[in-house]
Amino acid sequence: MKKMMKHIILLIFILQGYSNFAQNELVKTKSIDGTILVKWFPEELVNADGFDVFRSENGGAYIKLNESPIKIDIEEIANEQDQELKNYKQMAARYVEGAQDEPLLKFYILVKSMVSDDFAKFIGIRYDDHNVIKGKNYRYKIERTANNSQLGISEEESLETDLPVAPPKETRLAFQSGSRNTFTWLPETDRYFAVNAYRRADGETTFTKINNTPIIPGQAPDEFGIIRYPDYFFEDTLVTKASYYYVFKAIDAFGDEGQGSPEIFVKSLDETPPAKVSDITLSNTDTEITIGWDKSRSNDVKGYNVYRSFNGDTTYVQRNDKLLTGTSFVDPIDRPGTYMYHIEALDEAKNSSLSELKYIIVSDLTPPPNPYDLGVNVEPGKVSLTWKGIKTDDFWGYKIMRSDKENPTKDDFQLIIPEPLKEEKYENILAGESELALYYAVAAVDTFNNESEWLISDKVMTPDTVSPQAPVIVNVTSQEESVNLQWIASPDLDVVGYQVFRCEKSDKNWVSINDDLGVDALTFSDKNPVQGEMLCYKVVAKDDAGNISPASNVFTIKSKSKDISGEQRINLSGSKYRKNKKQVELEWEEDKDFQYRGYMVFRSENDGKLSPASALLTTTTYEDKSIQENTNYQYQIKAYTVKGVVLISNIQTITIK
Repeated sequence: MKKMMKHIILLIFILQGYSNFAQNELVKTKSIDGTILVKWFPEELVNADGFDVFRSENGGAYIKLNESPIKIDIEEIANEQDQELKNYKQMAARYVEGAQDEPLLKFYILVKSMVSDDFAKFIGIRYDDHNVIKGKNYRYKIERTANNSQLGISEEESLETDLPVAPPKETRLAFQSGSRNTFTWLPETDRYFAVNAYRRADGETTFTKINNTPIIPGQAPDEFGIIRYPDYFFEDTLVTKASYYYVFKAIDAFGDEGQGSPEIFVKSLDETPPAKVSDITLSNTDTEITIGWDKSRSNDVKGYNVYRSFNGDTTYVQRNDKLLTGTSFVDPIDRPGTYMYHIEALDEAKNSSLSELKYIIVSDLTPPPNPYDLGVNVEPGKVSLTWKGIKTDDFWGYKIMRSDKENPTKDDFQLIIPEPLKEEKYENILAGESELALYYAVAAVDTFNNESEWLISDKVMTPDTVSPQAPVIVNVTSQEESVNLQWIASPDLDVVGYQVFRCEKSDKNWVSINDDLGVDALTFSDKNPVQGEMLCYKVVAKDDAGNISPASNVFTIKSKSKDISGEQRINLSGSKYRKNKKQVELEWEEDKDFQYRGYMVFRSENDGKLSPASALLTTTTYEDKSIQENTNYQYQIKAYTVKGVVLISNIQTITIK
């Protein structure tokens, strides 16, 4: 995968190199055999609509040279006899038909257009101008046929013979590692398009080209987003232990090679590690370990290094200050434990090899200091422990044990954590457990599993956090002014009472409707139900620790309604005659226990029959302007609720003089 990613990154640089070349000098020319060759490099590489070529002679006006657009000719593919060229032409056709997002496809088309005149003419980026005269200077302009946008203008060119492109400058070995030699040079995209690499082994006389496709230098964003050239442009991975000479030749825009660069000599590397040391011996006292070994069988060994780790640590630390030339070493130690060693053999080329692992155990039988000052804090569902202790060099941690036995011995305790704790605190989560009587113990342990004396707590009583089981409603009945409930008790023995909740089905807002009910109260009468409504009831149980059970089943019932139609529930509180306005003004107050659809004003004259005097009103005021002098008027308000109940007000009399 790493190698594949490296190739992808190099491909990005190559494609960017093409883009840089295209942006710097879009139109190139070259004189050969009485003809000026013209080649251009559009950003899109292949343009289905084609291009037009214009020529300026000795600084004069530009004249169009082609009668029809120079563009890709898909029909040529069927008649192509060269199978390799046919394959590339098919690639170009696929590219121009919508596969521009395939970078490899663009790369293959680009390279083929460099090395093949026929292919460059096929995709429409090449024109040969035969109608030129020696002694005159020419410039060429390229435009896109579709919109007449200018692609670019060439440098001035004449029929004088063009010299081969000079080799890349500053060619050098970038770095060397084993079978890899990488090379870089000064990229000059204004001077050449690509590079070919050649190699010969030391003692041979002939150079052989070793790159399959032209090497195209280019800049691209690196992993940090910085636009730059890569660390190297070419990598040779097929080298053996032999030494080699390398030369590099530049390729111009028409695929022609120039002269070779100065030869670069690369000497082979010695990457063969020396033989491992063997027969390692270890012995110890209380303060040091002596290591001995047989020397490596390799003749080019320069010396040895000793690496050590302690108690299974995966990091090995070099113990010697300078390279050892002998075959023994004394390593000072300051504590017991398991010491593990590797011996490294190092040769003149800095190749190294590590020996097999060898270890020795330096014993320790002294227990660590005892922890002290054990503190216990009890919360619902949790017991928190804290203590104090003294850490030593070989300290490993603290073991935590627990027992639910009364007056436990050590055998009654069980370890409740898998690994010793480094901190001097611990939280024991007791989610879902009932009231418990527990004992806790803490002991310090060292890396040799030596254990301190146990620090044992007093009895710890944990609170009951388990909710009782839910009661079950078995019967609900409705009377005129009450709703009566009956339920089956929760089976838990620590239940101390029940709570009844009610909601109107229309709003589903549960409200507690009772004071404390004892454990023996298995019925309840709701004396204040909303009459004529669908009501929901549920019951919960409470235990002596304050835990609340889940709710019972929900029982829904419609409460009975009392017929109150015709009752005086409206107060006609204000009625007055405004003589200046010639009107009677009425104002009344409604009973807040009802929702109203509206009100109507009824009136009679001189104690006659009450008749409607208004339409259905939504306000609690009314102005009566149809009155006469010397008349007694009687007024009454009728209120209509949303549930069809009709309520009436008191009657008030007003005399108009």
